[in-house]
Order: sequence, then structure tokens, then C-alpha cells
Amino acid sequence: LETPWANYWRAVIHEIHWKDADLTDQDLIVEGCYTPDPQPGFIAGIRLEPLDKLPEQRPPKVDFPMAMTEDGHGIFWVMPHRRREDLLETYEKIPDDTAMKIMLWNGAHGDHCYYPTKVGEYGGPATEDYYRHGARNLHGNMELWKQKGWDAMETARNYCRSRGWEIHLTIRVQAFSMMYPYDTEGASRFFLDHPEYWCRDREGRAVARMSYAIPEVQEHMLGIVKELSAYDPDGVGLLFIRGVPMVLYEEASVQGFMEEHGEDPRQLHEYDPRWMKYQGDVVNGFMRRMREVLKPGQKLSAVTPGNKFECARWGLDIETWLKEGLVNDLYPTGQVFSDHDVHTDSPCSLDLEYFQQLEGRERIRLIPQLYPAKMFKQELGEWRKLVRSFKARGADGYCVWDGAGYETEKFRYLGTDKSGPAGKPPSSVIKISMVGDYRVDRYHPVEAH
Repeated sequence: LETPWANYWRAVIHEIHWKDADLTDQDLIVEGCYTPDPQPGFIAGIRLEPLDKLPEQRPPKVDFPMAMTEDGHGIFWVMPHRRREDLLETYEKIPDDTAMKIMLWNGAHGDHCYYPTKVGEYGGPATEDYYRHGARNLHGNMELWKQKGWDAMETARNYCRSRGWEIHLTIRVQAFSMMYPYDTEGASRFFLDHPEYWCRDREGRAVARMSYAIPEVQEHMLGIVKELSAYDPDGVGLLFIRGVPMVLYEEASVQGFMEEHGEDPRQLHEYDPRWMKYQGDVVNGFMRRMREVLKPGQKLSAVTPGNKFECARWGLDIETWLKEGLVNDLYPTGQVFSDHDVHTDSPCSLDLEYFQQLEGRERIRLIPQLYPAKMFKQELGEWRKLVRSFKARGADGYCVWDGAGYETEKFRYLGTDKSGPAGKPPSSVIKISMVGDYRVDRYHPVEAH
């Protein structure tokens, strides 16, 4: 609940309406928030007033549903946990009258899993050198969840169902390792134990990715897919936008290409159509196998770059996925890659028309995704206008990456018949004359310092 600002030298109490709720046979528990910064105030008291009946709430009409990604490890990273429900506090801030309908909850970074797993690693290794303060939270929280026997995927699934949201459990397909200094947060044991499975550049140098051209890598990751599918989510998804390349010049892919074409791909341009198609065929094979692993009725979703070239260069053969019915939901993302092949926020690079015209488009949900980062912060009006244009151009919804970490009221109503929250309720100001034994409305003790 946001209240007007209070400070030390003007001692007042702001009384503000919080909410109408049925507290019959329930306890009201009030906790402090967790933040590394000091908070300018405290709760002086709570006043409860009886109601004859709760005000009627008209559910909003949602004609353009919103999806949101949850980072998976980030929810463990934010604050120390003391109870299972701490995993969900961020989402309790989202009211029921928004366009929120679909949750993409990340269950695994590579094979670092945020649930009890028999295939990958549950959480990450401890270290004496945490580069980020959140990594210490992450490790401590994971240890608590293991000790208590809590299951984050089960908790998230049940919560989303209680809110009336679809839940899709997702995998970052290449998050096996990171570069210094983030490597102190842990690299996958599977990754470290199998350098023969690493992607290689054309000179044979190691790339911090696992090659999906190698059958053992596919088998390992299909095991993760199967575990997530067993939680009975609405679907399982693959996050490709931070998970490319999937295939490079490792021995298995070089030999496979040479058998088909009689040429060494290391001697070709990296954008040679034959080489890009070969990479796409490898990924297509994995997608077909993933479809077979999922339970009947579960959706397969893919979060991809937002235009034809950026998909093709990384072996993401969207056209085949739609023709063969391999995916149910597609989330093209407004981004570009830097000269270091690092993704960066670029909402206007999302070519919705390319995806709209593909054969099989009518069989999927096409939900464009934007980051609430640069453009959102610098040109909010243009960002919101772009989201609304997706609806006008035939998209089935909109998605916000890491949406809960931002000012969600600025985008969570875009798909409803409401323009936004009804506005903050007015507050009354109660002037304080005494704090403890001392007068503070005059002769304030701050002057003594």
C-alpha cells in the first residue's frame, strides 16, 4: 500500500483506506517489508470498521490478455524467505482487475532447477564469494526450501490457479554457465563435466553453450521437460531469446553438415542459407521430441527473437514450427543483438507482420513481448502505444518480460476496458503533538542535532 510521504521533522500520521475484505474467522497479520533501504515511516495503528456487505466488484472485460514472465531464480534472489508464501509476495501486489491471465514461470536455467529434480541440479552451489547480494539470498532460500521440503513449482502452479491465471513452466535453454564475475553463482555440473558437449566456434574455441546437435544434451534437457510436465501446468515453454546459439561448429554438427552437403561449414559464411537451415533442422528435431514428451493437452510455447532474420540466424525455424503444429504459443520479442551477440531492448524491432502471415498462424496464439526497460522508462507513451498497436494488428495478447519487477500499473490494464487503477484513495492527515514524553509539533528535537 502506497501512502503519502512522511518524515522525521514533520510528525504526522496519514490515515488511508486500505481495502474491503471479509475477515470472518481469519487472522490479520501485518509484516514489515524487506528492502536494503530505510523506509520513511511505520504503521501507527489499524482501524477496522464493520460493513453490512462488501461492495460489489465488477470484473473487468479482458479482450487483450497479458502474459508475464517470472525469472525463476529472481524470485529467490529478491529477499530472504521465512515461509513458502514469501515466494508469492511480488504477485500479491497485482490486483484482480487487470489484464493478467498468463504466467510464464521459469523452472530451470539450463539444468539448474528451482524444484526437487532427479535430472538436473536443485539450485546452485554455495560459494564464499557472492558477487551480488541477491545470490546470497538465493542460496540461503534454496537451502531453506530443501530443508522444509517445499516445492516452488507446485507452489507457483497452485497460486496461479487460485488467481485464474494459466501457468506455463519454462526453461532457459542455454543458461548452463555465465562469465566472470557471475560465474561465482555457479555453473552446471553437467556443463563442467562434459566439455565435449560444448559449442565451438569455427576455430574450435569453446563457447559457453551446450550443443543441441549432440544427442546426450537433448536427452538431458528432455528429462527436465518431462519433470516440468509432471507438475500438470497448462504448458511448458522454451526461452530462446537468451539461449542462442543452439548449434555451432562442434564435431557432431560439422560432420552432419558435411554428410549432407559435402562442404565444411567452417569455410562458409555464418549466414549461408544451407548452414542456417541445418542449424534449424537440429532445433526442429528437439522441438518434435519435446512435443512427444509433453502430456496430452499441454501447450508448447517458445519465446523467440522478434523478426525473421534473427530467428533464422540462430536456427529457430518458425515457419516449420507453425506448419507442423509444433508450438501452440509464440512470443516474438522486441530486441536486437549487439556485436557481442548480447540481446538488448529494441521494441520497434519486433516485426509482427512477419509472424502474422506465416502458414499455420491461425492455429497458435501469437503474443508479442516487450521488455519494460529502455523505451518503457524513457518513452512510456510510445511503449504503451506500441503495445496497443499489437491488438489492432491482430495479436492475441501481450507479454512483459520480468513484469513484476517494474511499475506494473503502467501496463497491466492495457488489455482491459479500464484505463487503469481507480486512483489512490484520499488520506486524512493527523498531526502528532507528542511522541513519547516529548512535544514535536513545536520545538522539534531535530534542531538539537
